[in-house]
Amino acid sequence: MLKIILEIGTVLSGTLLIYDGLHFQNQIISFQKSEKQIAIGLKSGFEILRNKIISEVIDFEVFKTKIDDKNYQLIDIREVYEEPKIEGSNVANIPLDNLENFLLNIEKTKKVILFCNTGQQSHSAMNYFKKEGFENIFHLQNGIQHRL
Repeated sequence: MLKIILEIGTVLSGTLLIYDGLHFQNQIISFQKSEKQIAIGLKSGFEILRNKIISEVIDFEVFKTKIDDKNYQLIDIREVYEEPKIEGSNVANIPLDNLENFLLNIEKTKKVILFCNTGQQSHSAMNYFKKEGFENIFHLQNGIQHRL
């Protein structure tokens, strides 16, 4: 914007400036705006976003069906004393503060569902799991508080 106002230098609108700091070189690539490509990009972006949101969140009805499903590992990230307790053959209680210590014991290829009372801590834990390389990670939307 300053280049336009002050009329200094070349305006880089419609170009991409690539700077190589190691070799002190730069390259300018020109491109043109294409309405067709913008439409394709928006459609693809919305599709990716919609699939991401759907794939990360599980509602309570689906959650109940996964409590004894051997294909899933359910992790209660609440403190040990918090109620209500969820019992199941594939449910483990690993408080949020201890989660990092248990990451090595959790299979990265297994589907993992995280849950807490409100859904906020499980959402944060899900993001942490993703940073650690987990792909099949979900969290219970809105938690289990007042559901059982």
